Amino acid sequence: MLNFKIKRSIVITALAVLICLPAYATSYDDKYTVILSFSKNIVNAIDISSEQNQKYPCRVSANLNLKTGRIGDVVFVNESSDPQMRLAILDALLSLAKISVPSKFSEDGFVTFEMGFGSYNTSNIRYQFDRYKSTIKPRAGSSILHSIPLEVLIKYPGVFTYEELIVPVHQRRLPHQYVSAKTVEELRAPWLQFFDEHPKATKDQILKLEKELDGKFTDKLLPPS
Repeated sequence: MLNFKIKRSIVITALAVLICLPAYATSYDDKYTVILSFSKNIVNAIDISSEQNQKYPCRVSANLNLKTGRIGDVVFVNESSDPQMRLAILDALLSLAKISVPSKFSEDGFVTFEMGFGSYNTSNIRYQFDRYKSTIKPRAGSSILHSIPLEVLIKYPGVFTYEELIVPVHQRRLPHQYVSAKTVEELRAPWLQFFDEHPKATKDQILKLEKELDGKFTDKLLPPS
């Protein structure tokens, strides 16, 4: 039985999630609707391997703003020692398109949730890790960021495949000093705006934005090799 007055562990789409809702969300259906609306997308946007998951356990906390439908305030409760793992998690959270929030929640408030990986994960998400394919290794002092966020696979199904987005031409090096929620939020803000303005998008439109952002963030989005 779920307790709505305190944080409890809830397994949704194979993530260990801790949820704290506003006082006016009082029924199980209310809580489940808000959680389910974004947890599956987070899982689908995470690009880490089974080895990374087991070797670099961590927990991350974030807020879903019920008014804007955006995820923010991302903080590592237990930080992974691997910058590539941290970047993949930050990217999965901060590149999500606007989340649909039931109108009765949209006036104010937020949902606080936590995600666990490795020894902090209470469930099996191996099916997701099996998708992972590393095509390049970053230079020392940098991690690999998808120049087109994997959220595109969810927002615009059929436009790209996962295999198309992980080739070197669509990957960039991000120096380790920029592996932070603040920087990833900055890099993904134009994509979030694009998602808002384009309910549907073509491959050419997405590739055009990728090229524009390469020119805008020349100090951060470096060539993959």
